[in-house]
Amino acid sequence: GTLALAGVNSDINSLTGLTGEIRMDLTPGADDIVVGPTTNSFNAGETIAEWDLLYMGSASKWMIADASDVATAGGMLAMAVDAGTDTNPLIVALPGSYIRNDAWAWTPGATLYADISAGAITETPPSGTDEVVRVIGFALSADIISFNPSSSHITHT
Repeated sequence: GTLALAGVNSDINSLTGLTGEIRMDLTPGADDIVVGPTTNSFNAGETIAEWDLLYMGSASKWMIADASDVATAGGMLAMAVDAGTDTNPLIVALPGSYIRNDAWAWTPGATLYADISAGAITETPPSGTDEVVRVIGFALSADIISFNPSSSHITHT
């Protein structure tokens, strides 16, 4: 048989003798690096800072998320890879990304949540009335997170 890889055809028999596992190192090797899915297919809907937590707004623009409001913390989330301004394309890290920011100081292994401070993430789940508890990922080290927001959340009453 024939195996097509990126437009290259190889005889499957030439692949005999392979052993071991295929592994991918998903650890970002430098500050301000994302390993994993990103996109710049949508515009910013306001002025956004690097590493702000974002949600996809109703106008298909990235807006700053805030756990004080379920409308901004309950839907699709991403993180700004760069700063951006209204109506301009914005590069964002999508769920499944590993992100490194040397300015962070997370507790390794900590669960991370959307924060009540606009655009921020926190190790402390929000606890006030009408505040949203949404897991956004986990700290792998002091400066690397696994960004994988939960599809569910709770709102305090």
